Amino acid sequence: MNNRVYKKSNPEWFGSLSTTIAYKGFDLFVDFYAVEGTNKVNPFLSDFNNGGTLSGKLNGVKVDYYTPENPSTSFPRPDFDSTPLYLNALAVRDGSYVRLRTVSLGYTLPNAITSDLNLEQIRFYVTGTNLFTNTDYIGYSPEVNIRSTFSNADTGYPDARSFTFGLRVKF
Repeated sequence: MNNRVYKKSNPEWFGSLSTTIAYKGFDLFVDFYAVEGTNKVNPFLSDFNNGGTLSGKLNGVKVDYYTPENPSTSFPRPDFDSTPLYLNALAVRDGSYVRLRTVSLGYTLPNAITSDLNLEQIRFYVTGTNLFTNTDYIGYSPEVNIRSTFSNADTGYPDARSFTFGLRVKF
């Protein structure tokens, strides 16, 4: 019983840092989000339907598994005939991450130009979301639960990276 470790699913802390900087018509908005000290059960490492039995029967996730040339690893060597002992314990992984959620860069034309056009403001901008995530979690995202309560199948989707280009005109 001395070798059992309790793992918390709730994070020790989480937070975000955002800032807006403006200079000579340019404006930049940056938003980071972080979660630290949480553990998640990763079905890609424990569920047969996701290739996670580590038996080498299905295409699962790429892990650093044991070989005679690489003996100090976290995962046992694949064995076609059996599933590793304590497979579900191997699936409990660190779910901590830092994500660059939003970056937006804009430029507002000077009043001299907009007043000649009888407009109050013209602003061009580009916004990117989910541009970067730093994590050791194996899978789509440490933020998304990929299980449905009605199915054992993988029902999650990766977080989409998106870009928006825009023009705002105030009359």
